[in-house]
Amino acid sequence: MSSPLMKSVSGIRGIVGESFTPELLASAGSAFARYAQYGTVVVGRDTRPTGEAVSMNLISVLLLAGCDVIDIGVVPTPTVQVMVEELNASGGIVLSASHNPVEWNALKLINRHGTFLTPKEITKLFTLMDATSSYKRWDKTGRLTVMHDAGERHLNRVLEVIDVKQIRAANFHVVLDSVNGAGSLITPELFRRLNCKVTEINCKPDGLFPRGAEPLPENL
Repeated sequence: MSSPLMKSVSGIRGIVGESFTPELLASAGSAFARYAQYGTVVVGRDTRPTGEAVSMNLISVLLLAGCDVIDIGVVPTPTVQVMVEELNASGGIVLSASHNPVEWNALKLINRHGTFLTPKEITKLFTLMDATSSYKRWDKTGRLTVMHDAGERHLNRVLEVIDVKQIRAANFHVVLDSVNGAGSLITPELFRRLNCKVTEINCKPDGLFPRGAEPLPENL
């Protein structure tokens, strides 16, 4: 029996190969292109083993639907939000099922303000998904840009708004367990720039969770 597809204000979640399928990505990608009025869309993903495949699928749909796409690769969800704002994009999509088990993946949907879609906006998107997917002629398809420094830009934005001098003077020792997720890349670097001694646990960004990722007492 297939797992259910979960659609809510948090986005769209399912198990890859069951409810989270290429057909779903075609429907959601085409609908999001219409929602974003065929503007520029920032796409990022987490470290899950399925991330690269589903990201390529989604990006292809967005391009064929007429959106320009900026692919920022493996990043934490907030980095996509920051880059939507910084690049003045029309929206963003994060391929990440957060704390759900590794077999899950999901679409987190971001509006042009860099915030998650409101209940009204997500309802509009789900309505658009019920329509037939539409794509542009060959000469009206979008263009793909690959950006490699989104994490660096995010780090710089964080350092601009905190008291770096005071934190550096404290000489903190931080133990970090990123469960081999996207935080494995950007978070240790942030702490090092704040003069912290960092002890890394499960910071190999291969997406193979060594324990339950949901922040429950038994997992922590």
